[in-house]
Amino acid sequence: CTEVPYAKNIPPKVGGGKQSLYAYPVVEMNGVIWAWYHPQQAEPSFQVEYVPELDDRDNWSAPKINEWVVNAPVQEMGENAVDKAHFEFVHNIKEMPHSEVVIEDHKRTTLMDVHSSAYNEDGSLNEDEYMERKITTLNIGPGYTLQSFIGITDIRMLGTVTPIDKETTLLRFITIIGNDI
Repeated sequence: CTEVPYAKNIPPKVGGGKQSLYAYPVVEMNGVIWAWYHPQQAEPSFQVEYVPELDDRDNWSAPKINEWVVNAPVQEMGENAVDKAHFEFVHNIKEMPHSEVVIEDHKRTTLMDVHSSAYNEDGSLNEDEYMERKITTLNIGPGYTLQSFIGITDIRMLGTVTPIDKETTLLRFITIIGNDI
């Protein structure tokens, strides 16, 4: 906005030829529009990573999107990601998974070996049988997570974490399943 034709008093920013609103840097990738926020309006310090499986309909299912509004501050989403003890109680894993964490700049990669319930033929959990799985979680900054589940089939789950206010967070997951079953 450089002028307001009907205004008698021009806002100082407009009158000085400056933008009156900040334009957030955005990129469209992985079926998501990503907007970069920084309290001092600094330029992005890293890029969104492309997930090629999301565009590969020959080998992966169509994306399924789920979202939840969680009554928790955004910080707790990051804390949950490093709390591997919760797997036993929340995700019905037989024991706390062995994991290795690699931190590089703005990325945290967690590699886990999980001993979890097997599935029955109808897709329900079989609490009496267990199978080995591998889970890789890549966190890029506070709002991007990509999880790869390798076991009976391959699954990719792209998660976005968006604060709504100080006490509420929107979680959105885009899930695809490998067509190898």
